[in-house]
Amino acid sequence: MELVFMYCAIIVCASTRSIFTKQNGIIGGSAPLFNFTRALSALILFSVMSVFGGFSFHYPTIIYGTAYGVLFFCSCCCGCNAMARGPLGITSSLVAFSLVIPCLFGVFFLKEKINGFDITGFVLIIVAIILMNRRVKALQESESDIKTDTKTEDEKTSSKNTGYKKGWGLYVAATILSDGISATIKKIHQVNYPGAYCKEF
Repeated sequence: MELVFMYCAIIVCASTRSIFTKQNGIIGGSAPLFNFTRALSALILFSVMSVFGGFSFHYPTIIYGTAYGVLFFCSCCCGCNAMARGPLGITSSLVAFSLVIPCLFGVFFLKEKINGFDITGFVLIIVAIILMNRRVKALQESESDIKTDTKTEDEKTSSKNTGYKKGWGLYVAATILSDGISATIKKIHQVNYPGAYCKEF
């Protein structure tokens, strides 16, 4: 039951993070300032946990945590750019595929097995991406039809895009890679130190 609760909490937090990231892009907010605010919030939370929960300096954990932090920073920067250049739903769903990286790492290096639950999850993500992409295209075409009469030829051409801007795919790929490797680092840390140094990490 505790595991289910943690999964639900992760989903809620990740979804909320994506929504705020997209909204920041919509209003034209500064990506560096947005990421700095997120980092500062994490630092405050870490400081509170360290003061009230005690903190044990563990050199290997600091190394793992630093590597994770660098990759998380890359994920934040690339994620902001991806959200600003493409649809929220599709971008978030594609980034969810970053879980494939630690999953494959577990299969090939930790001898873990892929179960039906894992396969079902990946299939549902693919289905969701296809359906959302169709909806985005339909909405774009609908808007294009309504405004066609008042547009110039250049505007008519640009209106045929589906809400994706240049560089979107590259930023999505970079976010998936950095997210996946950072999750793998967390996994390796807990394989080496099961249940230990969680708050320090």
